[in-house]
Amino acid sequence: MNELKFPEGFLWGGASWATGFEGARNEDGKSPDVWDDWFSKEPERFYDQVGPDSTLDMYHRYKEYVKLLSDLNINSFRFSISWSRFIPDGKGEVNEKAVLFYQNLIDELKKYHIEPIICLWHFDLPLCMQEIGGWLNRDVVNYFVDYCEAVFNRFGNQLNYFVVLNEVGVLPQGGYLYDFQPPNRINFKESIQAGYHLLLAQAKVIQCYHKHHYPGEIGTVLNPNPVYPRSDDPKDLEAAKFVDMIRERFYLDVSVNGEIPKDFLEFADEYELTPVIEDEDYQILKDNTVDFLGVNYYQPCRVQAPDENWEDSKLKFYPENSRQKQSDRYPEKGQLMPEKFYKIYDKPDKKMNFSRGWEIYPKGIYDTLMRLKNDYGNIKCYIGENGMGVENEENFIDEHGQVIDDYRIEFYQEHLIWLHKAIEEGSNCFGYHVWSPFDNWSPINAFKNRYGFYRYDLTNKTMTVKKSGLWFKELCATNSLKK
Repeated sequence: MNELKFPEGFLWGGASWATGFEGARNEDGKSPDVWDDWFSKEPERFYDQVGPDSTLDMYHRYKEYVKLLSDLNINSFRFSISWSRFIPDGKGEVNEKAVLFYQNLIDELKKYHIEPIICLWHFDLPLCMQEIGGWLNRDVVNYFVDYCEAVFNRFGNQLNYFVVLNEVGVLPQGGYLYDFQPPNRINFKESIQAGYHLLLAQAKVIQCYHKHHYPGEIGTVLNPNPVYPRSDDPKDLEAAKFVDMIRERFYLDVSVNGEIPKDFLEFADEYELTPVIEDEDYQILKDNTVDFLGVNYYQPCRVQAPDENWEDSKLKFYPENSRQKQSDRYPEKGQLMPEKFYKIYDKPDKKMNFSRGWEIYPKGIYDTLMRLKNDYGNIKCYIGENGMGVENEENFIDEHGQVIDDYRIEFYQEHLIWLHKAIEEGSNCFGYHVWSPFDNWSPINAFKNRYGFYRYDLTNKTMTVKKSGLWFKELCATNSLKK
């Protein structure tokens, strides 16, 4: 049996987020965030009408869950801080009960020699911030920086890694184009403005962190999915170039190089989509780039040339339970949408997740890391999320009550083989985090798709390790992949 050895000190871990893990939505001073608000207004949009108040209750059970992480030999764990818990009114006093919870969680992780990685924002804007315009309002950028500085004041000297934002490009898509996140807008120009303000906030937070000379490093998490054209036809290549520009390079170039891509600005100017940029912003972006990148990878993006009459083509990204009626899933008459410039390509022979419907393409993780190596100065990075969600996992429980998820083991093995190849070829990758160690609540889908190494029983609230968890335990212990 061959063994693939990973670098000494490699971080093996998992990722989580406050909304899907913490629970205690109305306790100890936490104010509502955008998910609480959306669920209160449209519970029918969420699977089985299970909202963010029905999560894993990390707030009360953190000791139990950290011990379960340790039992898998995990040595790092990324969790996010809830802005609406830490500073309930968004811009005022720090909630000391929140500080105590996060300090206790950090201490418990360190007790078991698990590296804490704090993410400062994972899609959960305080409702009070959304009510003044959310990420379209530049004031929210400054309030966010103040919140992050308050977090640094409490934890900055204790940690080696901070992450400013998770999947910076997802909110502009989900919240401002395709209606799968709050604030459920469909407006291309607003999408670009929100994306720009997130990047500006990121740079200002990095500036704040380095100003205080904290001992660690600060980065951000992107999902720079590789974009593959259907063919070498110039129209397909042009479509792929557009998607890469609007969804990947905009965020990569600013985060790593501190520059907005020239072709992005030219496109935005041509179609009157240019975000409001103040003169001093350019230098702030240039001077405050990331120390490292988190790279989330689940599936590739495959595209082809757009339909000639794109306005009459049904948009592909609306979820089945979109609040818009099926017959209304079109942009407003005359409204520009990205689908004018590309169309998703459904590759006939692709390997599929049999449950969720996402493509499984392990080589994409290699292609992504090689791009960072070759085009972005081999920026220091780690895999921030990678995982396989499966519905109805009770169908795979054996007579001993364990989920026999060989499909998940195969998924991870195939991706890790390509990850190891990238490291062998010089990728500056220092860790690998799964999504997620535990089955957890996710937006709209609730507990429909399970990702964890531990199965969460919704009835009795217990955790049971899956076969994949025992496999990962050995991987972490040996720092090597057997194949």
